[in-house]
Amino acid sequence: MRPSISIIVPCFNGELFIKNTINSIKNQTFTEWECIIIDDGSKDNSKQIINDEIIDDDRFHFVSQENKGLSSTRNYGINLAKGEYLFFLDSDDSLPDNALSDLFHVIESNKNIDIVIGQTLCTYGQEFKPVDFLSNEWPKNELLHNVEASFIEYMIEKSTTCIAQNRLYRFDFLKNHNLLFYNGILHEDVLWYFETMSLASTFFCSEKTTYYYNVNNDNAITKNIKQKNIFDYLTIIEQIYEKYYLKCNNNKTKDLIGVYIIFLKIQMLELINRGANLHKKETFEKIKTCLNKTIVERKVIKLNKKIEKKIFIFNYIINHKNEKSILLLDFYSSRNFILKLLFKVYKFIFQNSFNKINNKYYKIV
Repeated sequence: MRPSISIIVPCFNGELFIKNTINSIKNQTFTEWECIIIDDGSKDNSKQIINDEIIDDDRFHFVSQENKGLSSTRNYGINLAKGEYLFFLDSDDSLPDNALSDLFHVIESNKNIDIVIGQTLCTYGQEFKPVDFLSNEWPKNELLHNVEASFIEYMIEKSTTCIAQNRLYRFDFLKNHNLLFYNGILHEDVLWYFETMSLASTFFCSEKTTYYYNVNNDNAITKNIKQKNIFDYLTIIEQIYEKYYLKCNNNKTKDLIGVYIIFLKIQMLELINRGANLHKKETFEKIKTCLNKTIVERKVIKLNKKIEKKIFIFNYIINHKNEKSILLLDFYSSRNFILKLLFKVYKFIFQNSFNKINNKYYKIV
């Protein structure tokens, strides 16, 4: 009998949390599921713990592979899945008892829904102490239709969180669009989130809590920013530009994709500010190449004033890189953190231009 939901759990060195993750699946009030756990070359005791915990439940399927990264591991799970719906769960996170039931009843109520999400409660460490809810500003308990790329517009306006977890995906939707995770990169959820939300026709956000997200995992990639983080973000920007922006024939949709690309560029600069080495020439060159390669234009839409100001400043710096642009950015930098960040990063990237300008024209921020 085909399971209704396939739960895909990638695991890498998850010995501290995987037992709790598995138990939270066992405790689901909804029982028509299969769980595919893929160990991605763990060096700790994860495999033994998994085998011990699932031995008496044939709904679990456990496979192991050499380390290939999160995208490849999730794709392996997708290829093995037999369910009508897919759900991704990380090996350090867990589920409330009614999580699958709450999501399943929504998506079963309307065959046109491609994705259902719930609320994500952040927890801390092995005590799983509640901290706060993960930002989610999608309208609650409302059937949303993706009309004229409205989902992309909402992602821009509300800065929604880019994660693959805590979403119940209709498997046929993923198959029809040939959606898989991009192999070999960090921040794979950023690209996956854009692709799934921009291609979904109908979407529903439940007000119920359906996921416990552990914010105290020292293995999380966002805690150790390295050069690869930056390079992989550039790959994501180029993928969206080449696969979606250049091939789009609708002016409004193309404009929105372009603005989304600009926002990803700003996020990439934030990563640099959080720890990547700004002084490597290779980093400078790759950033400049990507920025020059992925220039976007707008023909139709206008967004709110706050967003328009960020876009204006960003584009002005990109297009000019001269004394006036530096003065303008300096003027705004004291009023907005993101613009401070842009000023700092571009000061490094275009160092030759800055060296020609007297220090009195700008302040170090």
